[in-house]
Amino acid sequence: MIRNLVAEYELEVTIELVGSAANRADEMTRVSNAWLQAADSPDKSPPAAVAAITSSASPGDIRAIHENIGHQGVRRTLWYA
Repeated sequence: MIRNLVAEYELEVTIELVGSAANRADEMTRVSNAWLQAADSPDKSPPAAVAAITSSASPGDIRAIHENIGHQGVRRTLWYA
């Protein structure tokens, strides 16, 4: 499909590998810093959200939830899970 679009619209396309640290899409899948704060730190506010996944939830289960709710992001996926 991409090749057809390139040909049809006479696009000039450059493909390059983007590392995970520089990939904006990967950034959206990382855990929020608010979730990683220690509860006993006096200078930090308490976490805004908590997620717990039991050992019975496989990566495939989480992926299915993410896709079924319309790709709403990590926080909502974990909330639904």
